[in-house]
Amino acid sequence: MTERSTSVEFIVEDESLDAEGLDSAARELAEELSELEVLDVRPLSGGTAPPGTRGGEIELTGTLIALLSTPGVVIASIELVKEWLSRRGRGAVTLKIGDNSLQLDSVSSSDREKLIDTFVQRSMSNDHE
Repeated sequence: MTERSTSVEFIVEDESLDAEGLDSAARELAEELSELEVLDVRPLSGGTAPPGTRGGEIELTGTLIALLSTPGVVIASIELVKEWLSRRGRGAVTLKIGDNSLQLDSVSSSDREKLIDTFVQRSMSNDHE
């Protein structure tokens, strides 16, 4: 039996940053995520640019899409995001798998681990491509 990959959105949020700063922060996160056993990580496209404008696809500011190979890599990516936010000391990252989402911020919470466990269980029990 082969395991299916999981598509995860990572949305970087930080009110102190403009669009360029959010993209830069997302690129930093993408570099760290690429060190895990991810199949792919890149900025998420929001479709094509309107006619008469330059550019092909529009990237959603501060948003990444990653294709993760196993549930273990999903869990490792959550741990990586927690560490990344802790080092930054500000901002948040929302992870989305299908209809499930989880927002992590730089402030630790006693309930955070329970929320993470619930998110992973719900996300991995659903069929997602």
